[in-house]
Amino acid sequence: MINIKYKVLNKGYEFISENELLDTLLKNRGVENPKKLLHLKETDIHDGMLLNNMERGLNMLHWHLNNGSKVHILDDVDNDGITSATEIDNYIKDVSPNTIITHSMNDGKTHGIVLKNLKEYDFDLLIVPDAGSENIKECKILKEEWDVDILILDHHTYKKDSPYAILINCQDGKYPNNTLSGAGIVYKFIKEYDKKYGFNFADKYLDLTAIGIIGDSMDLRNYETRYLVLQGLKQINNSFIKEILTKLKVEEDETINIEFVGWKIAPYLNAVVRSGTDEEKRELIDAILGKEGTKEYQPRRKNKDDPKPEIEIQTLQQAMAREVVNIKARQDRLVKKGMELLIEKINLLKLDVNKVIMVDGTEEIEKTFTGLVANKLSEIYKRPVVVLKKIKNNDEEITYGGSFRNYSLSPIVSLMELFESVGTFDMLGGHPNAGGFKIKANKLEEATNKLNELLKDMSIEDVYLVDYEIPVGRLKEKHVLQIGKWKDIWGNTLGKPLFAITDITLNVEDIQLLGEKRNFIKFDKVIGKNKITFVKKFAGEEIYNKMIMKSHKGLSKTKSNKIKMDIVGEFVINTWNENEYPQVEIRDFNVTEVKDFRF
Repeated sequence: MINIKYKVLNKGYEFISENELLDTLLKNRGVENPKKLLHLKETDIHDGMLLNNMERGLNMLHWHLNNGSKVHILDDVDNDGITSATEIDNYIKDVSPNTIITHSMNDGKTHGIVLKNLKEYDFDLLIVPDAGSENIKECKILKEEWDVDILILDHHTYKKDSPYAILINCQDGKYPNNTLSGAGIVYKFIKEYDKKYGFNFADKYLDLTAIGIIGDSMDLRNYETRYLVLQGLKQINNSFIKEILTKLKVEEDETINIEFVGWKIAPYLNAVVRSGTDEEKRELIDAILGKEGTKEYQPRRKNKDDPKPEIEIQTLQQAMAREVVNIKARQDRLVKKGMELLIEKINLLKLDVNKVIMVDGTEEIEKTFTGLVANKLSEIYKRPVVVLKKIKNNDEEITYGGSFRNYSLSPIVSLMELFESVGTFDMLGGHPNAGGFKIKANKLEEATNKLNELLKDMSIEDVYLVDYEIPVGRLKEKHVLQIGKWKDIWGNTLGKPLFAITDITLNVEDIQLLGEKRNFIKFDKVIGKNKITFVKKFAGEEIYNKMIMKSHKGLSKTKSNKIKMDIVGEFVINTWNENEYPQVEIRDFNVTEVKDFRF
């Protein structure tokens, strides 16, 4: 028997009206006023002038644009960094077409201002979107020795304002919304520039604002943040993003929702930043900036005996949209290989006895993959994970850097605050449950011991929070369809509704393992006039064998053995030939053998 645990948040699903149901689902996710969240207005936008230093920043940019200054933009190394840098670049070209703008990006996953990477560029104003808030030392050198001005448009936590740069950051304690990403702060800045100097360009870039906010997993329960995202998703203007949608075969009239951006667009941009070559990163920046250019592309033969296809001439945007898919696939292969090596190490060294797994990935994975791998390992081991990479200090004392990620079902509210409390880390940055760090090698054991003590009473197990529990005999097609039609609401902090469907009795032979890669499980359940399909994607032989209990008591798919399942799953609509069919996507399941059943 496979055991999963879940906690039911509400009762009486079949008796609740449709409007009450949506309100309940949103309140379960921390939305205090569901009606307001579902009917957002432009009045939910806060005055951008409430941001500290906004007036100074507007004046400084205006002065430089009117005095022929050269501008350099530092593109931070992630989806939010790329989109926010593109916003400010394109906007400056709108209001001041003759301004000379250059770009650079740090190596790997190094965030913020790195002086040695800026030496080859000639500029009067440095703009740092989505980073730089704590680079006070670097800003001092830039201001006093390089004689340049610095404008920082950021959203990460910081300790104090910089006396050497103009810092605009929604974490300033004054602005009423701290859930904007770097792209959100850039939008607020250019919108105020519009108002102050009589332009009307900022709203053109709301698509980039939305992609940056979603890709950085910002809290979409906030009214202003959500409004900006929803407005941006209505108008995909960027030529490169359009080409990605074409590559992914998204129709023009198809709705681009929060989940789609989070799973399809943002990961491709992040993949180029993490694992692309220097040339691929440059071409990504050029493509999303909208630069003109062409590249030759030699299509592959569909069959080895076919004649060689003619060479195609593609725009830079078309070529890069094709390339990002290949780069993402290349990254996935490298991450998978590194994951397997680290799992072996964790199991060999028994690191999973600790409440927080700290594993050295110096030899096993690239620096740029530490966050991805930490996130995947946290889901496997059901606890927070820290992936370490060796770095050196000037005195050659060994120090580790890397990434930390919290487990999605962890009871820990802020992993960063927990790490700060143990007092062993030299640096912590990023977000509360996903960030980077530095720690000396001789502090690792102390950190592990302190964390084990602080978390000694923490239970490490999956406990799903399900909105409702429904016996399969009472589940109707209309239940699944009404939830499925709300698919555009969910994403980021508004997770999809979860349901526990109980007492599903089946013949083992009714459960199918399908697909070319045999990684898709499917079965139908018919009760009276209702037929509902259950599916589990990305499953494989191992999960399939557990579901049919092949390893228990000699059960075999070829025999008419019977099982009973309880599943935790999501309600979705599967559209085929313009018809809608109810479908339950299985997140997890319990299974037991039964001797007899009624349905």
